[in-house]
Amino acid sequence: NIYTALGAAVNRQSYRKQYASDLQKYNDNIADGVNRAAARNTARKQRVRQLRAGANKAEAILKQDGTLTLTKP
Repeated sequence: NIYTALGAAVNRQSYRKQYASDLQKYNDNIADGVNRAAARNTARKQRVRQLRAGANKAEAILKQDGTLTLTKP
């Protein structure tokens, strides 16, 4: 029957479109996750830099005061 064959072809086509759409969404989500992770890592690195700079500054002030006389190993 020609109608059944046409129906099957249309179904197959719509299935392919849906599958392609799902794959695209999946890829977008992965890219989104990667971007979020990269943003988190950047923020973390920035925070580490801030803390390290603050610690170095505090250490310099304490050394200047004479409060801190420890030498680093």
